[in-house]
Amino acid sequence: MLGTSFNHMVEKIDDLIKELYVEKQIRLEMQLKSLQEQIKPHFLYNTLDTISWLARAHDAMDVVQLIDALTNMFRVGLSSGQDHIPLKEEKRHVVNYLYIQKVRYGERLRYEIAIPEEYEEAIVPKLILQPLVENAIYHGVKRKRSGGTIQVGARAEGEMLYLTARGYRPDGWRISAAGWPTRRAGKGRPGSGFPIWQKGYG
Repeated sequence: MLGTSFNHMVEKIDDLIKELYVEKQIRLEMQLKSLQEQIKPHFLYNTLDTISWLARAHDAMDVVQLIDALTNMFRVGLSSGQDHIPLKEEKRHVVNYLYIQKVRYGERLRYEIAIPEEYEEAIVPKLILQPLVENAIYHGVKRKRSGGTIQVGARAEGEMLYLTARGYRPDGWRISAAGWPTRRAGKGRPGSGFPIWQKGYG
């Protein structure tokens, strides 16, 4: 009799533990779903728009411009799930990225964008310029008080188009990268590859 009661109690405890575990899993799944809903593009844009509106109300136009640049970066970064976008959109993305970095580094960062309009319809892998520019800033600007200049460009070789990012410092140091060849004017599938880095003085 005692053994039967004990076994029954053990079964009840086991069932209770299982119920609590399932309840916890359901609660965690609901929290995760809620978080996923919050980070959807429209929520992100609406939140940034609200912050921008508040900044305008306080006449903080520098904050407004910064938020607008960040919003535009997110728009290109999400791009409705597309892996490849027109070069003009990639150019817009890196311009906004450089603007944000300019706010951070001030006079230490100077930049030039030299991508001819005739290449802007070329289809390129999304977000290929930012890593090149980011690396040039890290090595060419961040480490020196004198800062440096970042140049972003594109050059054509026959039907192929190469995107480039270069960093220069007043002391003569430079870094350059060229990679990810793609066909001009959106012809054919974009090429892929790793950037070719060159560092040094002179």
